[in-house]
Amino acid sequence: MTRGAKIAWASVGALVAAASAATFFVVIDDRAGRFAALSATAGFFGLALMTAISFRALTNGRLRIRRTYLPLLVVQSVINLVFAFTSFRSVTSIAFLRYGDRTGTSGTVVSAMKKLGEALGPDTEAPMPAPPPSASASASASPIASAPPVDPEEDAGIDSGYTEPECELTDVSAVEAAHDSAKPRATLEALATVRYPMGLAFIKAQDESALTAWLTGAPETFAGVASRFDTVVHEGSHIWRSKRFDGRREVFPVRGDLTIETKRLATFHRSEILSVHVDRAADSYASTYLEGASGAQGFQTLLDEYQAYTHSLASRYCIRDLLPASQRTSARDGILTMMYYVETYLALAREKHPKDYFAILGDPGHRKMILTVWERAEFWLRKSKGQRALGISDAKIATWVYEPSRLAEIQKVRDADQ
Repeated sequence: MTRGAKIAWASVGALVAAASAATFFVVIDDRAGRFAALSATAGFFGLALMTAISFRALTNGRLRIRRTYLPLLVVQSVINLVFAFTSFRSVTSIAFLRYGDRTGTSGTVVSAMKKLGEALGPDTEAPMPAPPPSASASASASPIASAPPVDPEEDAGIDSGYTEPECELTDVSAVEAAHDSAKPRATLEALATVRYPMGLAFIKAQDESALTAWLTGAPETFAGVASRFDTVVHEGSHIWRSKRFDGRREVFPVRGDLTIETKRLATFHRSEILSVHVDRAADSYASTYLEGASGAQGFQTLLDEYQAYTHSLASRYCIRDLLPASQRTSARDGILTMMYYVETYLALAREKHPKDYFAILGDPGHRKMILTVWERAEFWLRKSKGQRALGISDAKIATWVYEPSRLAEIQKVRDADQ
């Protein structure tokens, strides 16, 4: 074999090995983390080397390592790629689709990985439902179509009959009397126990540095700590969830007696909501959730905020008597905005990302999560009706949420679930 042919074969072999190692790394990184990925990839190259050393030993040094290492590595790489794109294609697909979101990177390589991931197909063990037929033109309209809004307090459009125990305005004078400015955790936990019990687990999930962060800027008085109660509960729900992350599923603490599990799915960036936003200038949450690195995240983290803002409204409502009469908060604004994001994301998925849409609706956990949190949000929106202190632009945002063509997206999820 000529020198040129040897170089060509060696180059092809090196490319195959590099492609296999990169695939191996991305999949392990997605499933088990960066350290495990680095260790496993090093082992991937080391296996071929150790085999070559063994061959040399068995031939008493007659078989040179360099003549066996690359062929062995190429064979090992080909086998690895075959398994990655056949038996484990769904795992590989998810890893490729998620890579850009997880790492916050973009570019030609990341774009190519996403296209390959889409070609392999989403991780959908359950049958993908066919898109439900539209009952009317409004049900299939664009997410920015205009129509008369619906008042959520009068007619939410979807009557689920959802209910849960209401919080009682239990006397907290003993909690206030026992308040110690040096021990805000005790006050927060006592307040949760008597007013919003399901928030207690979220407070306990946080260390002292986290609690200090949420209380920064608030007075050290009982009233000051109480003013941040809903923030502590909201952020605690994220921390509670992160401590249960295992790389295979998503766990959402919807209520004290209800935790919903969903598949992990890699879906398109939620920043696309901006392309059809009904009033970007009036959305004070857009810069936080739809732009930059946050906007490059998908549906899973949007659902996380969706459930957290429901806890925000519920916990704020449950301490409404402890807040200054002149103070107004955005407790209602937050959950209404997340409801708008969820239904708009679903509309975009149905119209522009059908694989993602069918993956979401094909998972019973996702359907249950979307519908249960929606119903819970509406429950607390009705309870907080007339509480002027709990909203700022909530009336305006509600017109976005309850515009019929957008509300129809939630009905489509309900139809798929039934």
